[in-house]
Amino acid sequence: MRPGREGLLRNAASKAIGGAARVVPARDAVLVLGARPWLAGPDALGRPAFTALQCPALAAAAVLPDGRILAAGPGREVRVLALDDAQRRGALHRHAVPLPAPCRRLAVHDASGAFLAVLGAGAALVNPFTGEAALLPLDADVAVVAGAFVAFHDAPDAWHVAVAWARGLALAPRAAAACGIDLFPVRLAGGGALPAPLLHRTPLEGAVPAALAAFNGRLLVAAGCELSLYECGHARLLRKAQTRLPSPATCLATQGLRVYAGTLRDSLLLLQYRADGPQLVLVADDPCPRGVCSLAVVDYDTVALGDRHGTFSLLRLPASTSDQVDREAALPASSAAPPEQLLAAPFKLERLADFFLGDLIVHLARCAWTPGDREALWYVTVSGAVGLFLPLPTQGAASLAQQLEAALRCLSPDAVNGAAPHVTHLDLLGRAHAAFRSSFLPCKAVVDGDLVEALVLTGPGAPLSDALKHQAVAAIPDCDKSLAELTARIFQWRSMAGL
Repeated sequence: MRPGREGLLRNAASKAIGGAARVVPARDAVLVLGARPWLAGPDALGRPAFTALQCPALAAAAVLPDGRILAAGPGREVRVLALDDAQRRGALHRHAVPLPAPCRRLAVHDASGAFLAVLGAGAALVNPFTGEAALLPLDADVAVVAGAFVAFHDAPDAWHVAVAWARGLALAPRAAAACGIDLFPVRLAGGGALPAPLLHRTPLEGAVPAALAAFNGRLLVAAGCELSLYECGHARLLRKAQTRLPSPATCLATQGLRVYAGTLRDSLLLLQYRADGPQLVLVADDPCPRGVCSLAVVDYDTVALGDRHGTFSLLRLPASTSDQVDREAALPASSAAPPEQLLAAPFKLERLADFFLGDLIVHLARCAWTPGDREALWYVTVSGAVGLFLPLPTQGAASLAQQLEAALRCLSPDAVNGAAPHVTHLDLLGRAHAAFRSSFLPCKAVVDGDLVEALVLTGPGAPLSDALKHQAVAAIPDCDKSLAELTARIFQWRSMAGL
């Protein structure tokens, strides 16, 4: 602020940076030294932005006259940091790792950060810190269909990689001449995982495996309509429990004693594990039949999924039903209903949210972009798009976002006469916005962030003119906020996810 001027600070932004943090003023930004170095300053559009520096923790720093940063680490190291234009704009840090074949699926080892990349004709362990990829020694004439990290209950500190393969795989109908699961011990070293020679091979009979998952010190295998639970033996995997599903499973997720199975026809199935059997019991399903291609566990009772129609949904088991399921799981097996009756799924999942993306979601994950940010549901689509669903903090914020979305919907060319030249970018595929977002299921409890962000975009390619922005703000009922205040609120929502 210039000398002799006074006023109020507007468009403020906040960020969790950890304890014992210090601030070093730079030329056009602020360097924050904490558990992780951050650079706070305006981006290319003048909006507040936070950029995480790709370097270890810094103990002290000073700014040189040319804009570079002289930094000292906790040891005897001295670094000179230079930020290019892409880093000043908050661009994502990317590191490319060459693979011998396109990656079909990924499995992540949380402790070491290593990736298991399932390729078309093989599998590789990838160290994201060094960029090294180690191929697993598999047969040359097999196709890898699934993979997972697993630690068995008899040796919880010894990690293994389970790889499901098929020989002579045919896609339509899905069949193979032979199927099996190879188990490889892995050694954690240098922030990654190194494979060891093959421990043993387990042949499978029946359908081709579709998904693998670790479950309470055992390996969960979905092959066709069969869901099996295996333990590690000396010469092969030992099957301890098996249940039959109404339709073939496509993806798996686990938490606690529950298994969430996405199927090809019957949407999501929730199964409870009973240790006295042992057996997996089907307890709840989704009343809307559809094919599921990806899912992520939000909490013990809530699951997010993406179906083959391009719709994102959030399903939850009611709290009263969840307590009843846990009580029945503790009863003796003789008092439980027989398996043929449980195939009818005595309980139903509630749909909390539905939103049509118009693109097939191939992966869902619940995570925070950087430490201190709010957790969100990140998704990747088959066309290569990356996006997120961010939970709003309060009911008031959700109500404001819904009212703003409704006001922007009214600016479509078929609702405002003479506004078509200015709002052509808001018209999705030539259809009404509400009808497009409800193509498969009615849109529920989700606000279209792409539509709301049209209020803050400026420049020659902006979808809305300033006059239409003020018109949309004026159309919000019982709203005493100005356009600048709504713009600051949208930036605040973005900063929650680290954007």
